[in-house]
Amino acid sequence: MLSADTLLSEASTLTSGSLGEEGDAVPEVSFGGVRAPEARRIVFVVDASGSMIGAFPEVVSELENSLRGLSPKQFYGILLFQETGSIEVPPKGKLLSAQNENITESMNWVEDNIYPTGRSNPTAALRRAFILDPDVIFIVSTNITGSGEFEINKKELLATLDELNPIRRSGTRAIRIRCIQLLDKDPLGTLETIATLHGGREGYAFINRDQLGLGSSR
Repeated sequence: MLSADTLLSEASTLTSGSLGEEGDAVPEVSFGGVRAPEARRIVFVVDASGSMIGAFPEVVSELENSLRGLSPKQFYGILLFQETGSIEVPPKGKLLSAQNENITESMNWVEDNIYPTGRSNPTAALRRAFILDPDVIFIVSTNITGSGEFEINKKELLATLDELNPIRRSGTRAIRIRCIQLLDKDPLGTLETIATLHGGREGYAFINRDQLGLGSSR
């Protein structure tokens, strides 16, 4: 596991090309109805465990729609989590300008290389997301705390995020986290709690099975 100091040190060495002039207006980011205005650097952290098999094509489609709505002045990264690992859509360690050709290459790579399988723990992918120094992180998952041998305790996950994204003296956090819960509601409310603590209640959405075209919600 990387410490917060290590993450900050590594983040300073990563490049994302020219991020545009600070005064330039950029479109707001939207995924599944959850919005993030004025974000120039966006990282998507997407569940690629077996529980996503039915939903994954729709999630990838929504991801592409989100990226297509960005300006080339905005930069994005995509991380997927399976088991305890983090899969980074190339190029590793660099955010890409949201140009159409880059988006096409990214989505083709996901389609060719990612198949939802197994169980998952998001910790490695979330730590990697912070290394990329985003303004906002979108987390998309069915069960963010996982299950079985890869299960992570809710308090442990919240503590990790507090370490990576602490509250500043101003009472705000450096990075906003938006969360989309898929398929079934989480009785622990973990993603909703993360969104509330790291950006406000408006940063959370639940998309059920009916909305994804997968049959009746439970």
